[in-house]
Amino acid sequence: CLTIDDANGNVGIGTVTPERRLHVEHADTTTKAALAIENSYVSGADASVWFKTVDREWAIGIDESNSGAFTFSNNSVLGTTDRVTIQRDGNVGIGTTTPSNLLHLKGSAHDKLIIESTGTAHAVGIQITHASGNAAQQMWQLQTSADAAGTLKLRDATDNRNVMVWNGDGNVGILNTAPDAPLVVEGARVSIQ
Repeated sequence: CLTIDDANGNVGIGTVTPERRLHVEHADTTTKAALAIENSYVSGADASVWFKTVDREWAIGIDESNSGAFTFSNNSVLGTTDRVTIQRDGNVGIGTTTPSNLLHLKGSAHDKLIIESTGTAHAVGIQITHASGNAAQQMWQLQTSADAAGTLKLRDATDNRNVMVWNGDGNVGILNTAPDAPLVVEGARVSIQ
């Protein structure tokens, strides 16, 4: 059903009580989408949605000029000032429209990747997991400590051990979790060549 609320001008599709300028309600047990946006003008034409305030605008949709990537653009049209690109192979680019891997970040200044936790007593970090063929799965982590000491750890998560630790004083420990000197190395054999 199509409803136009004369009191406020709201339009409802599938609802008789539209709560916004356009309110689409979809009560269906299938997996079909409630809203379809299609550009059938010519092959290569984008299908997008434009968002605009008084001062800013964004467009999201399928950018046919970039092989059909799904794009978030800081402009009224796609392919101009694209900020996030999802290629059809699943690669995601932030700051690049041609991501060459699963996640490709690109900047033009002193850019950083920030991983932040606002919880207390939680470690924050990155894990790298590798399993190839019949080889056992290997996991490595670069993470902070879960306390206020500011310790940075390189961990062999497969064997649950710290390989290298940098503490808040600038001390480094190799196979030592509490270095009390600039460099503390533990082990049966240390070789410097």
